[in-house]
Amino acid sequence: MLIRGGRLVDPASRIASVRDLLISGESVKSVSKSARRTPGCQVIDASGCLVIPGLIDLHVHLREPGMPEAENVASGSRAAAAGGFTTVVCQPNTKPVLDNLETLDSLISSIAKTAKVRVLPAVALSKGLQGKQLSNIEDLAGRGARALSDDGIGTSRPRFASTIKAMPMTAPTSELSRTMAGNACHPNHAPSAASSLKSP
Repeated sequence: MLIRGGRLVDPASRIASVRDLLISGESVKSVSKSARRTPGCQVIDASGCLVIPGLIDLHVHLREPGMPEAENVASGSRAAAAGGFTTVVCQPNTKPVLDNLETLDSLISSIAKTAKVRVLPAVALSKGLQGKQLSNIEDLAGRGARALSDDGIGTSRPRFASTIKAMPMTAPTSELSRTMAGNACHPNHAPSAASSLKSP
């Protein structure tokens, strides 16, 4: 496939100009100012369009489980793909709240079966999004949680931060801390425990 004449914006390569992209399979074979078309190659005229790496949305609501009439993994991920988003982080204000292994397992199963893009689950920082008791972060991280958030509610409990920082940084919790969605704190609250997590 040849994507011709689009304005390529690629911060990693420091490119922001009109380029042709030659794609073979799932890889970019070449980037040039004027690529030669090979026999049988599909050509997409991208003149007047932006050609960019897949976008990432750190705050989406897929409403699964509990509210399929509003949204679900399949419909939300299709919309993301249509908009150029290849990775999304789904928020935990579901019904039931995404604060336990059973609910997380159900969501991950649905993601595996129906997602059209990469979907990373954010689990609740606190049980029931109540800001009173921490969720079982280590177990949730080990099961596939990739971020923590109390989704627009936030928390000003300093003990949450100290408890999280005292956790042993096993591979799952270390990965979780590196992929924090920075949206766990409401503007009217103090910085959240989630936003202060760091790997040592």
